[in-house]
Amino acid sequence: RKGVRYILDNMNAGSYDLHLSQIAGAAGVHPSYFSKLFKKEVGETVSTFINRTRVEESKRLMDFTDLPLCDIASRLGFRSRSYFGHVFRKFTGSTPVQYRHRTLSG
Repeated sequence: RKGVRYILDNMNAGSYDLHLSQIAGAAGVHPSYFSKLFKKEVGETVSTFINRTRVEESKRLMDFTDLPLCDIASRLGFRSRSYFGHVFRKFTGSTPVQYRHRTLSG
């Protein structure tokens, strides 16, 4: 659970560099062992967990703030707005703009 805590703490700091080696180091284990253990315990890969968590947080920010999408993407550690859009669509089936529009009109 130290790895999950490390991810959550650093995700909101706008860190682009959530590397497996850093997360595993925070948990005190070798990266390959951490990766296998994480998948077994959490049920998804580290990168999938990071991206899914970032998307969920971005939805929360869109629902409860007026922050521009580029600020939300940057705050959550997406390197670009286009990559944010790609990941967001993968998890939600819509773009961030579509999601925000649906949120504002509903």
